[in-house]
Amino acid sequence: MSVLVTGAGGYLASGLVPLLAQTQPVIAFSRGSQPVPSSDETAFPVVWRRGNLSDRRDVRGALAGVNTVVHLAGLKGTAACARNLRATVQANLVATGVLLE
Repeated sequence: MSVLVTGAGGYLASGLVPLLAQTQPVIAFSRGSQPVPSSDETAFPVVWRRGNLSDRRDVRGALAGVNTVVHLAGLKGTAACARNLRATVQANLVATGVLLE
């Protein structure tokens, strides 16, 4: 079994993914492209999956064989959230709901 980390391209996950990968298989899920791995990360392979947490098919595929989820994805920043409420609700509420289904 493995752990799924959502928001894997973000700041928090950039530190967490390599640590988790030292002890268990990690699936790093991100809506963007895979970051360039550091030399530490290449010692511990990580499976990168690109997808949208609001898409049930993407989420089902990412959850296959996973027994733990670390959910770090979301739209952050007060100004960004205030500018686009629809995107904020989609990224932070709808996506979390799909993940929990």
